[in-house]
Amino acid sequence: MAGGHQPIDSEDGYRALFYPDANNYELMREGKNPVYYWVPDQLRIARHGGEKGDYKFSLLRFAGGAGTAKPTVGGVLGLTTTGSIPAAAMERLQKKLIEKITSTSSNNGLWNPQGREPMFRPVTLLASTANISDLKFTQTGLRHFVQDKKTKKFEFRTSGMLGKGNREKIVKGPTKKDEGIGDWYWVLQGAGAASMDPTSEHAFTALLGRGPAAILYDTFKGASTVIYASLVMDLQMWTPKIKLSVKGEWKKIYDHFSAHANAHYLWTSADIRYQLNNTDLKGKISVEISPIGSFPGSADIAKYLRDKSDLVLDRFTQEAQRIIFDPAPVDETAAEASSSGAGASPWGVAFALKKRIDETELDLAYEETMQFSHVQQTVVSSSLQGLLHAMATEENAEGKYFPSVNLDDWPKELARTTAPIASWQTKLFHSLSVQIGYPDKSGALLWKNHVFTAPNSSTELENWTYTVFQKAEHEVENPPAGWKPDRTFVKRAIHFNEPDPYDEFHIRRITVPEGMLQLDKGENGTPLNDSIVEVRAQSNTIMAVSVHFRGVLKENQEAELTVQAVDEKNQPIGEEARFYADAANLRQPRSWTLCPAPSPSHRYQYKVTVYDWSDGSEWVSKRPTISSGPLRAPILPKSSQNVTFRFRERQK
Repeated sequence: MAGGHQPIDSEDGYRALFYPDANNYELMREGKNPVYYWVPDQLRIARHGGEKGDYKFSLLRFAGGAGTAKPTVGGVLGLTTTGSIPAAAMERLQKKLIEKITSTSSNNGLWNPQGREPMFRPVTLLASTANISDLKFTQTGLRHFVQDKKTKKFEFRTSGMLGKGNREKIVKGPTKKDEGIGDWYWVLQGAGAASMDPTSEHAFTALLGRGPAAILYDTFKGASTVIYASLVMDLQMWTPKIKLSVKGEWKKIYDHFSAHANAHYLWTSADIRYQLNNTDLKGKISVEISPIGSFPGSADIAKYLRDKSDLVLDRFTQEAQRIIFDPAPVDETAAEASSSGAGASPWGVAFALKKRIDETELDLAYEETMQFSHVQQTVVSSSLQGLLHAMATEENAEGKYFPSVNLDDWPKELARTTAPIASWQTKLFHSLSVQIGYPDKSGALLWKNHVFTAPNSSTELENWTYTVFQKAEHEVENPPAGWKPDRTFVKRAIHFNEPDPYDEFHIRRITVPEGMLQLDKGENGTPLNDSIVEVRAQSNTIMAVSVHFRGVLKENQEAELTVQAVDEKNQPIGEEARFYADAANLRQPRSWTLCPAPSPSHRYQYKVTVYDWSDGSEWVSKRPTISSGPLRAPILPKSSQNVTFRFRERQK
């Protein structure tokens, strides 16, 4: 491939550079077709599946941490550039080249095909480097050319004045742990060594700060962008064939020396060399170098050829000495060796012209054809076109080429804040517990738990937060019944205080057969998608009754209250509970807790028995009283018509 190119443009927007083969002279002289090489002269965004597929482009914008001290905002640019030219467009480019060189290059043997059908081949590169530009800016901001959305006019805008801290981040990125990227951050990956095929694709990815992401979002949706792609290619070029020719006709040379014999009897090497360089002798010894031309390194090549021709002449000189001259007699001294004034040979050797030349009829010639290569660097640089047409014609182009990601959406964090709600001052509850579970990939629930106890003060309110990353439905095999990606399973329980074994008067009666109350039924509890989960010590399953005695007891009297739950038909169910009182503790509040509640109505029946230890009498309500809510048990006198009176010993 020889230097010198022909740029050709096609009607459909493709452009290529064509180079001739350095041996096109010889190829056509031998009856062969000339060869031309091509390389693309523009770059663009590549597409999937040829020229009609989706663009290999994406500008993803991301944001997260809204409302926090360190929000993260930026983007990720991914694109692939190519210099490939479709086959149909290449045929048109080749046809235009043939038309051009046929009409304008008739005297140039490298270009003129002389009626033959040329052969076309892509250039093979020695090396190439691909890159895309970044956004350069000043301290006062970046000036960029954009189209106004309302007026549709193009205008310059300046955006993003840089603060001192941001100027550091531009170059260094985050300067502290967990710090977001700078507003003008730009880190590119993919730039550097590229393929040896100039038509291949090259992919780039860049992490962007807020400023570049916003600018590229606007410009890539238009007709042209502020980003350019470049491909620096090293091409191997060859010179046309260069011919070095040195010829000498020794008969003519001998005659030349004979004509000068009257001035010399003996000849030194310097004498012979002088005569060989003599103007009169140049027609008898010819040195030809053709052609050299101008190309990178041509001066060095010319020097190399001159040095080589000098070596050939030296060899010819030696042959001349051997064939045309005889060595001088041995007994000649150096002083007598020459009268030329140049002095004898420094080695004391001189030569005498031979008397006979009938045996020196000799023609010597040296001829060499050479080609030299050099590296020529070619740069292809193109401003990348925007996706204006695609945005207008392709379905869902916005989501396809310009997706956005809310960093708070993935991995999405499910948070459950649990808070205990209980009347701790009643001393009824020992603790409240909560268990929260979320399935692993096999569907097994992984549980975490927390136990709430009574706070030391009303200001020390406790809560507990459970967090887990949300899974998609397809990520969980065999999920538990009722599960959805945004649901966690909750199991809450109330744990009661044990009755005081030394409570002689049964101030607090607690009937909890299982020792605790599960608020959420089932093996896995309740699936919830609430972010706030209350653990309440109140439930329809707890029957809690405050108990008070009303009336008067004398010093030797004692009251017994018997209470029992009833069903919807007022039939007693469950165990009885008993409370005792004397004159000293009659006014003390009491409580009765039954868990689980035997019926939803929370109704109960009660009766009061009074013991008078002074005379051994007792009286009891004639019939139980049905009630609900707080129990205010009246202590009736023995004379009441609603009691049954008798004398008997109290049966404990």
